[in-house]
Amino acid sequence: MLPWTLLILGSLASLAANVAVAEPTVWSAVIHAWPSFALAGAFELLMREFRTAAKSVHTASAADGQGHLDEAHSQLGTQSSDKDVQV
Repeated sequence: MLPWTLLILGSLASLAANVAVAEPTVWSAVIHAWPSFALAGAFELLMREFRTAAKSVHTASAADGQGHLDEAHSQLGTQSSDKDVQV
């Protein structure tokens, strides 16, 4: 929660500072505000990539681990259960 709070507060401070030094026109304020929105959007896109990659690695790892457990249990003549899998 702290990283999100810091990101939001930092973005708001940057936005306020950029708009404060802008010319007193709407277009100037929009142009000066744009970098803060671009940074927040880029950060969210990057985090989506990380979440997607982490989810696929976690899914592949869990499936791979279950396959090894099933193979080991079949060699021992026992059955695997969900309790055997630690994720």
